[in-house]
Amino acid sequence: MACLCCARKDRKMSTSSSLGIRTNSVYQIEHMDSENDDLRHRNAQQVRLQLMLTEELSSETYGLELAKKERESYEAQDFFTFKEILGSGATAVVFRAIFKPTGANLAIKFIPNFKTAKAMVMRELMVLKRANDSRFLIDFHSHFRVGPNLYFVMEICEGGTLHELLQPKYHLPSKLMKIYLKEICSAVFFLHGLKLVHRDLAPDNLFIDSTGHLKLGDFGLCRMVDDPQGELMTDCGKPYIKAPEVYMDKPCSFPIDWWSVGIMVYRFITGYYPFKTEKLTQGYQSVTKHQEKYPEWAFVDPTAKALCQGLLNKKPRERLACENEESVIKNHPYFQGVNWTAKEDVVALALKMVEPGEELPVPAVAQRLLKALGVPDPSLVAHPLPAYPPPKGAIAMIKNTALNTIRTSVEKEPLKLLSLLPKGDGYGASNAKQTSTIQETTV
Repeated sequence: MACLCCARKDRKMSTSSSLGIRTNSVYQIEHMDSENDDLRHRNAQQVRLQLMLTEELSSETYGLELAKKERESYEAQDFFTFKEILGSGATAVVFRAIFKPTGANLAIKFIPNFKTAKAMVMRELMVLKRANDSRFLIDFHSHFRVGPNLYFVMEICEGGTLHELLQPKYHLPSKLMKIYLKEICSAVFFLHGLKLVHRDLAPDNLFIDSTGHLKLGDFGLCRMVDDPQGELMTDCGKPYIKAPEVYMDKPCSFPIDWWSVGIMVYRFITGYYPFKTEKLTQGYQSVTKHQEKYPEWAFVDPTAKALCQGLLNKKPRERLACENEESVIKNHPYFQGVNWTAKEDVVALALKMVEPGEELPVPAVAQRLLKALGVPDPSLVAHPLPAYPPPKGAIAMIKNTALNTIRTSVEKEPLKLLSLLPKGDGYGASNAKQTSTIQETTV
């Protein structure tokens, strides 16, 4: 059957010929446009085939033989038992689910009426289909569609998110930080190797698997780019990780992900973010014009400070790793001696951290990690820690002798510890004065 476009051309040619008008040039132009339209149509069709969605859930979807209901299609509940909600966003909800045939625990991302955000969903599915090629990305099992609703079936990360581990003001111990940064950078290498920019690289989207290692997820904002110097213009991402060029509506590319890595480096070391971004105008002024501060009590390692400063360069073309990123990052002095192919035993490292004599914020993070992974923690019996967070840096400077006194006093006089801890957020001169009071009381 002839297409409508060709029929219109034929009618135009016959009419023009009867009037004695030359139409060769017009026809040639229209013919070229038609070829371009056909090429675009074929390319779009190839993309649709690559990302083909199962129209309805059926027994062939998972290779199962189920008794089909009369005059009814299969539902997701026929294959999965849905449990608690693990998280939610603007367009989707993530559930813990049990796959009935095997009893396996999985995470299912439920996207109702997915056509309202079809472009974002298709981009995420494109990345998920490649995610199993890297151990630093969340494992993808399958996807299916039931009516207007779409389901992504993925591995479940029992440790929760890195954001939950560090909430509200904990910092990462140096050894664990180096392991986690290696895994974050490896995930970025993989995405950038596919010419993909994540655009929302934040602790909320870094998940801790059953062995304590990080995996990157949530690829809804991923975009493919060809120009490494700048191509994307959309303002997206969480305010506290957005790069200056995003705030200023300038073309963006791969360097915005490295800015986000720099923000996380600062957060891991200090326990807080370098810029105030609670309000839109405040975020613009803070990120684009203010220079971050590097407190001496936190940035003890000069190589970590140099890494953070290089990644937080406000000029994207001068930012660390803007070119030859993998070589630049792996050869940075901070990562000296790091084996980029090794998979460390994070659980054993966390168990070693909770041994007596460590600084207070260190076992707090380790205890949280062990608890999230369901690993028995012997230190919780002898040295229970308070449920509320310690301040950001003041207690980290207390000597081990004072710290041990605080720990042993928790069992006998738990209320006494409340009066010893400084009030407020742990910053400034008032906090330093309270810290000296702690030392005088406990030593």
